[in-house]
Amino acid sequence: MNEAPKPRRRKLSLLLKAGVSAMLLVYVFRKVGWEPLWETIQGADLRFLAIHLSLAVLATLISARKWQILCRPFHFQTGLGKLFLLYLVGYLFNHIMPTNVGGDVVRGWELGRAEGRKAEAMASVFIERYTGLAILVLFALGAVTFDSRFRNNWPVLGALAFAVCGFLGISVIIFYSAPLNLLQKINRYGPIQKVLNKARKVQVSVQNYGRHPREIAWALFYSVLFYINSVFITFTGCLTFGHHPPLASMFTAVPVMMVVFMIPISLGGIGLQEWAYYAVLGRVGVPQAAGLSLGLLYRVRSMCFGLLGAAAYPLATAGGKPSQLAQQIQAND
Repeated sequence: MNEAPKPRRRKLSLLLKAGVSAMLLVYVFRKVGWEPLWETIQGADLRFLAIHLSLAVLATLISARKWQILCRPFHFQTGLGKLFLLYLVGYLFNHIMPTNVGGDVVRGWELGRAEGRKAEAMASVFIERYTGLAILVLFALGAVTFDSRFRNNWPVLGALAFAVCGFLGISVIIFYSAPLNLLQKINRYGPIQKVLNKARKVQVSVQNYGRHPREIAWALFYSVLFYINSVFITFTGCLTFGHHPPLASMFTAVPVMMVVFMIPISLGGIGLQEWAYYAVLGRVGVPQAAGLSLGLLYRVRSMCFGLLGAAAYPLATAGGKPSQLAQQIQAND
């Protein structure tokens, strides 16, 4: 009886998010116009495009290296190459596969399946993302504090407030046992208890990182490196489409833009991310057509990485097909 409304709620949520994605896409394309957009794309400088794509690959490699460091406390044997391929598989599930299973869940699941310890693998993925979020929130707060172009922008402030509240909420839930204890007492429904028991195992594994400050320090370092690299990815993207913004402005615009990406109001970030490139970069002087072109480049680049993930899937995992994996994960959840 309790499970019947869930598919309807899920479908309604998907429809609402798809509607938001459609409205945002219509808005930005109308604002920019097809002719200026097409002219900007046609004038792309392939030399800067090659640098842009190389930096995007480097960003994934930095993330995989950070993940590898966070696997050390559990003595996992999976090497950097396989973790890099698992990251590409994550792109497949985030940007191409029509499933509710996210890329982070998939790569954690596959690492756990390879190492025989799923809770520890999920904990490594969680801390990898958590340390990145901590640095992003810090950078975004600095951007809003020191750049007046974002200080009084209500959408930006709202996105930042959401990110800060989310970060604090996650911190409380994962690092303190009381909230999970309360949920286990309140919810006696079997499937929910099963999920909460799994969450408890992950929580214990995450809390284990308190005994490994060196790995956490390195993870924070690689997070800083990742976001500096992201600034240069955006900067070379602007150069690709014929605009040379002040590099310093990218150090405030990029963290703000990435915080906006986090708002869960669209379907897979479609529309929201394109709008963020258009709106946020527009505040630092990037022409509308160049901003939207860069947003579309981000979308195409992510899908290409996802296709590489599909090709790498047999090498990165224990076999099977992506669709079968999604079904298996959903069944176990």
